[in-house]
Amino acid sequence: MNVLGITAGETAYFFTYLKNTVIMWLCGFIPQILLSLLLAAWLTNNRVKLRGQGAIKVMTYMPNIIAASSISVLFGALFSQYGPITMTLKNLGILDANFDFMQSVVGARGLISFILFWMWYGNTTLLLLCECVWLFPLQARFQNTDIGHLKNAMALFRLYIPHSLLVLLIWALPLALSIAATEIQYIAFWLWLTCGFASLFYLCAYFFRNDFDKLQV
Repeated sequence: MNVLGITAGETAYFFTYLKNTVIMWLCGFIPQILLSLLLAAWLTNNRVKLRGQGAIKVMTYMPNIIAASSISVLFGALFSQYGPITMTLKNLGILDANFDFMQSVVGARGLISFILFWMWYGNTTLLLLCECVWLFPLQARFQNTDIGHLKNAMALFRLYIPHSLLVLLIWALPLALSIAATEIQYIAFWLWLTCGFASLFYLCAYFFRNDFDKLQV
């Protein structure tokens, strides 16, 4: 735990925070991916003939471009102890008269999970749409067997050795520095967690873009 900068007295708090994070992430991610898969299937299936696809895409992605601070203020006002939604649920007898979402463990977890779901299902839908419209047709041009994938990977490596070696260096150098430089391991951990993998994948895609374009012809 010292690698993460956590002292012995903070270990219990760390695992409590970790448990809450995992619970809220699962409660937000599972309905998010299910709804995103459904929307992506509807929006890419010609037999469904869904009307107003442009408006649906805009409304789906809209929550993702709203500032998180604005959403927190909005939900804080709606679900406060005397907020309109809380009072409506109390008047209907669904909640107790003294119930407070902000003071309830289940209520707070549920609100945060719903906010995560509502904010990010549009982004997930957009990624799935890109995969259905562009990635899957591209992948279908290659053999979809394990041996075929291995042969394509070896052919790509042999034909474009400079790019392959550059990509290998892009991955090996940051990993080696993260392991060898013990004094920056704490910083390296959070860099890898937040933007490290995404940045490396982007660089790999950038260098291999022209190579894949040549293979499509």
